[in-house]
Amino acid sequence: MRIGLLLVLLAIVIGCKKSKDIDPAADTSGSTSQVATDAEVTANASTTPDDRFVSKGYVGSESCTSCHEDIAASYAKHSMGQSAAPVLASDPMPAADKATFEADGYRYALKNDGEHWLHHQGRISGDKEVAAMDVPVTHVIGSGKNGQSYLVERDGYLFMSPMTWYPAKGIWDLSPGYEKNNSQFNRPVIEQCLYCHSDGAHAVANTSNQFESPVFHHHVIGCERCHGPGESHIASQENEALADTIVNPAKLSPDLREAVCQQCHLSGAVRVLKPNKTLHDFHAGNPLSSAYTIFTLQQDGKEFVGHVEQMYQSKCFTQSSGSLGCISCHDPHSLPTATEKVQFYRAKCIACHEGEACKLESAERIAISAEDNCVSCHMPKLETEIRHAAVTDHSIPRNPAARRPITPVEKAGMPLVAFPEAFDTETKSGAAARDKAIAILRVAMLQPDIMGDATFGMAVAALEKTVEENPQDYEAADALAELYVSEQRVDDALNVALKVLEQEPNREATLLFVADTYSRTGQLLEATKHWEHMISINPWMAKYWYSLGRTYAGRQRWKRCQQLAMEGRKRFPTSIGLRHLLVECNLQLGDLKAAEAEFQEIVRQSPDKLDSLESWYENHPKRKSE
Repeated sequence: MRIGLLLVLLAIVIGCKKSKDIDPAADTSGSTSQVATDAEVTANASTTPDDRFVSKGYVGSESCTSCHEDIAASYAKHSMGQSAAPVLASDPMPAADKATFEADGYRYALKNDGEHWLHHQGRISGDKEVAAMDVPVTHVIGSGKNGQSYLVERDGYLFMSPMTWYPAKGIWDLSPGYEKNNSQFNRPVIEQCLYCHSDGAHAVANTSNQFESPVFHHHVIGCERCHGPGESHIASQENEALADTIVNPAKLSPDLREAVCQQCHLSGAVRVLKPNKTLHDFHAGNPLSSAYTIFTLQQDGKEFVGHVEQMYQSKCFTQSSGSLGCISCHDPHSLPTATEKVQFYRAKCIACHEGEACKLESAERIAISAEDNCVSCHMPKLETEIRHAAVTDHSIPRNPAARRPITPVEKAGMPLVAFPEAFDTETKSGAAARDKAIAILRVAMLQPDIMGDATFGMAVAALEKTVEENPQDYEAADALAELYVSEQRVDDALNVALKVLEQEPNREATLLFVADTYSRTGQLLEATKHWEHMISINPWMAKYWYSLGRTYAGRQRWKRCQQLAMEGRKRFPTSIGLRHLLVECNLQLGDLKAAEAEFQEIVRQSPDKLDSLESWYENHPKRKSE
């Protein structure tokens, strides 16, 4: 099974090679109650500037409030001013009395033990619950306009709870993506998620979901995310002779102005960091390419495309000579109230289209919208892949019924393009070729049929050159190793990855690749060493424990395998894979009573493919020999 660590996505996908005696059927796996106050905006988790930013001239949003009180007060009511918050036991929860629901064979509910809010999950077995867990949630992500998801913190490692609040429908339900892969409190939260939903959350170097403490220096998105470092601005107010470098996005060139919004609102298909850069190396006033390149897929109109790509296709944008952009219609400091909303946005339309009569007569428009709402016709709601959510169509079609396919960049051939501007990797710089090669791999891991052999060949050549010229470009090396595996060049792949580990022995993405590659090629002694290292640096990923146990099982090291499975089961009580492994160990060690007890617990949890598991157990040679 193909595996890899997708650092710009919401999930880790891991697979294991089938080994003797272990069946692969064993699975391993109102509005916001957190309304931000003015203080929350400026000093949510700390009252001092973040040491991680001081050297770059960042001073923290609290330094802005004394001079910009009105803006701070209005921003506190904005979605961005409510993007994240701590969860305290004393806080109310939205519709807490209606939070019980069933999904995917589990029952979910909210609890409060006086010290924490707990998310409860119990496996439904007949009329009872088994393998129930009450897990404290520590942070909430989302303003509550479209949804609120909750985070679980385990020794600095962050995971997404399966429970999300969807205010539009007034319901609690599975978190986005959990309906496809219910990882049961074990879905890692990566840095990019928090980059766009909070202010100043930094992952520990080389890890996927471990964060520096405190995780959130400030929860909500801060002033300097859009205005750049504030140190010189404050100094210039005290000494006029000093230069003021604060950024006013409205005064930037169109591309730099849009980049301020695009750092979060342009999702694209994949975001590739520049060598030796982090997400936080972008700051307002610079192009996105100063820290990363965002790639998008050309679309055929059948799939949802983000607001930015849609806007770039609209005639409103293409015929404005750069004057129209996000802040033409959206005030980043305040939102119109529900009663003001229609007239607020209608005024934005009229500001550009004043004197241009709508093709529909007034009576027809009023029949569609009593408030003569332009948006109701020209920015209709579109369904998304996100559960219980819809968004407005920012392609602003003149006739929505004849809405043309969204194609972010009109270009034949390669479906993956840098956005907002495409480039040809054969004629542009090696840096561009490197970024695109990494993007090709990332996209192909999720959509393997979208890229042809020639595309992969181009990616390999670009990455070989990059790694030769810059051996410290570990992201490029990781991508090259993955591409080598796709070409059946396993030895070359391991050679590249092991060179990375010589320099960065705790790099989780590389360790994962090496451990899995050794496992899949039957080199179990080396695999064991690397999986042991994996759980030492990230002990809260159930699949790492399962994979390590599998290597010991493959080596017939049943006692050590049993120890691992038992410890893993304590950490991850709903992991059927770990319980399955423990049954195998007990059988191999001759403890049929313990094996029977553990297998009955599996039966009580009613996992998928239970029939296959029962057949495996009933026909196991160790049971028959007794």
